[in-house]
Formats: sequence, C-alpha cells, structure tokens
Amino acid sequence: MTYIFRWNGKYFGFLLDDNFFNANAKWLGWIEDGQIWRENGELLGKLYEDTYILKSTTKLPPEPKVLPVHPVPPESPVIPED
Repeated sequence: MTYIFRWNGKYFGFLLDDNFFNANAKWLGWIEDGQIWRENGELLGKLYEDTYILKSTTKLPPEPKVLPVHPVPPESPVIPED
C-alpha cells in the first residue's frame, strides 16, 4: 500500500494493487506506468516520489483510457500521522 498526500502534508488516499482510492476507500482510478488515471479514463497526473500526484500544466493531456473493471473496495487503512 502506498499512501498519497496533498502538498500541504494532509493524507488524501492510497494506492493498492494498481488502484487509487481516497481516504474512505472509494475507488478513484488506477495507476499504469507511473501515471494515475481517473475513474472516467482521464489522466490525473504522474506519481511523484511515491507520495504525490503531479499534473502537468504545460502538456496536452493524452486521450482518455478505457476503464478497467472496478475493484472490490478494501477496508479503509489507518491514516498515517502528520
């Protein structure tokens, strides 16, 4: 499991088995080749330092991807300390 944080240090969600979830274990998308894709198939951004998701503001986004099968939601993890 990889924890994802906002730039201000607040916990946002996690990556588990190539899937991206918010802090409440709601599926938000997936990771593929270091890039995070939203549940609607649009690119959210690139995984940076295994902790943050960065979105490029200078490049045109790629074409949306075909959605994978939604995973079974996991248990919400224990939120890491700030």
